[in-house]
Amino acid sequence: MSDYFLVEDLVLSCVVKAEGDDKIHLYNLSRDSITLDPRFDLDFDRDIKTGPARPHGFAFLRGGP
Repeated sequence: MSDYFLVEDLVLSCVVKAEGDDKIHLYNLSRDSITLDPRFDLDFDRDIKTGPARPHGFAFLRGGP
């Protein structure tokens, strides 16, 4: 799960000034619950070699048979 926060403080209206945590979270889904997977820890401010970044796109691969 990811949420892309817009920072529009460069525009005169300054409508949105909300920073996200710049992480991608993985959740385990079952019929009865949704739980955060603590083994998955991807922080774009910490883990990207070129410096802080913001997640804003996904690619999905189908797993299993």
